[in-house]
Amino acid sequence: MFRWMYALVIATALALALVWQGAGMRQVGYDVERLHQQIADQQAQTAMLETHLSKLKSPQRVTTLVAYLGLDLQPPVPAAAPAGPLDSATVSMAAATGF
Repeated sequence: MFRWMYALVIATALALALVWQGAGMRQVGYDVERLHQQIADQQAQTAMLETHLSKLKSPQRVTTLVAYLGLDLQPPVPAAAPAGPLDSATVSMAAATGF
């Protein structure tokens, strides 16, 4: 009689553990699906913001705003020319001083 009760208790405990594990797996699945949805939402928002940013950086928009605001649009100033190559005396002096 005790063997049957013992077997019944063990079978019930295993069944409860199996149900509990299944519920946990379903919860993880729901969490994964929610995270996938959040990723899709963030990607859509990023695409919208990138489109808005490219529109704001548009040269046509800038020139239109400059004309509308009555500003004087100047051409860009060229960057300073890079220094010429170093001669061997300068290089050896720098190496001697530890630079």
